[in-house]
Amino acid sequence: VKDTPSDSVFTYAELTATDYLFGIISLIIIIFSLVALTRARFFMREKWGIPADCCEGSGCLSDCCCAYWCGCCATIQMMRHTHDETQDRYACGSKTGLSDDAVDVV
Repeated sequence: VKDTPSDSVFTYAELTATDYLFGIISLIIIIFSLVALTRARFFMREKWGIPADCCEGSGCLSDCCCAYWCGCCATIQMMRHTHDETQDRYACGSKTGLSDDAVDVV
């Protein structure tokens, strides 16, 4: 049997219910993560009086853009704002993400 280009073409008819379920669950997790990071960033800016980066008004759109385009960068920026990393080291396994002798952030 000779391989033709049509044999290797993907079609949506080949997707199973499991594939669709996996896609839906993945989409829900992505949206939840985006909303959670946007809200955390917004409340953090509001608490410490940090102005929005680019958008007028509440800045929630700015927070959403940061969370969407570079969620890792937004998370690191929030962590760096809450403590002095030259004084207190990160401890990923701890409850707060900092070493046990770190100064409490109020």
